[in-house]
Amino acid sequence: MSTSPATIAPGSLDAAKPDRAGRHLLLLLLAAAATRLAWLWLMPRQIVSVDLKDWLIVAGQLYVGRNPYDTGVLNWPPFWLESLYGLMRLSDRFHLSFYLCVRCFLILGDLGLLVAVYGLLRLLDRQAPYFQLLLWGYCLNPLLTLLTVQHANFDAYAMIWVVLFLCMLVRFRRGGQQVDWILACLFLGMGIFTKTFPLLLWPMLAPGSARISRPARLLGGGLLLGPTALSLAPLYILARSEISQYVLGYRGMGDTFGLVSLLRLAAVPYDVAMYARVFSLSLLGGTAALALLLRRRDFKHDADLVLLSSVLLLCVFTLGTGYGSQYWFWVVPLLLICYRHYPILRHVLWACMVVTIASNLVEYGVEGWLGGFLVGWTHWPWVSSLNYELQFSHIAVPALHLPMTLVACLTLFALANVLVRQYRLGARR
Repeated sequence: MSTSPATIAPGSLDAAKPDRAGRHLLLLLLAAAATRLAWLWLMPRQIVSVDLKDWLIVAGQLYVGRNPYDTGVLNWPPFWLESLYGLMRLSDRFHLSFYLCVRCFLILGDLGLLVAVYGLLRLLDRQAPYFQLLLWGYCLNPLLTLLTVQHANFDAYAMIWVVLFLCMLVRFRRGGQQVDWILACLFLGMGIFTKTFPLLLWPMLAPGSARISRPARLLGGGLLLGPTALSLAPLYILARSEISQYVLGYRGMGDTFGLVSLLRLAAVPYDVAMYARVFSLSLLGGTAALALLLRRRDFKHDADLVLLSSVLLLCVFTLGTGYGSQYWFWVVPLLLICYRHYPILRHVLWACMVVTIASNLVEYGVEGWLGGFLVGWTHWPWVSSLNYELQFSHIAVPALHLPMTLVACLTLFALANVLVRQYRLGARR
């Protein structure tokens, strides 16, 4: 029996929208989980990245009661150390593969980030179509699948806190409630505790902070730095040299991507260590100047916060000395949101996505330290030849990264250009 429009309850259509949103999220989670579990099943068993081997070394150190920071592979506060301990105990208790436990845990983190990005998209614009965007840009994205399942790095967990931080900033912009600003500090603090790179986003707390009471600002500052300080303090007391060297003094020194790789390919002489120090000081001064600018003038739109985060994080591994393919996890979820809200950037973001995915498929297919799935599947001569070149030629990796470097620099320039325009449109305080 059909129901006429006149007989529909006034609130029934509104109630249907959350149901449809819930179904969309469930479908996205199923698609993302199926893609990652399928690659986990298809991948040759001998594929093990160097990071996954490092996690086994850390677990072994924990198992025999030694300091895992002695290994030099832990360069962050102890979130991942504690996670590995739990996964080691789970593996031992139920006689499961440690590698399988780590990979499944990382898939859960990847799905958690999808939920957070979905929530931020709905917060920015509840009526916007975003199912197809997340399905193709996140769930079925081969780059994110490789980073999670094959590379086995845990940057997705840090990005969950970053996205929640952005959600709280958007709520604070709209309502001006102190509790939202305090929660933003807490979420950013948890991101820093998970992996230190979110610290770069601290200037984004500056807009509107003058309206926050002094006790609330002190509480926010404590929540921002407290989790990391409290977790590192006892470790620093017990292993001062290791924490100083591997955590507090850690700097990315890989010069195979970004501006430094262009210098390397052009045979321009430079000191990588000096470049790293200069870049770190420039980044410190730049973020301080940015905080002052944001206190004077806020951005016009809520989505501009996501744009600013993308620029800051992309700067680190495009202009700095350190690069790992897992760093794309820092920006891919944010760039999807930028794609939705800034049509002028779509052609550039499409080019960035295509070139980045293609470059990483080649690298993860042949590079030994990343697992090299083609090495495990095939005996093609060109695979072995390229694998050898990437290991022993000092320019092979920068040359492989050259298209990705150029498109990343172009993307950074385009994002920064739009960001400056949005800042000029903002309201002066």
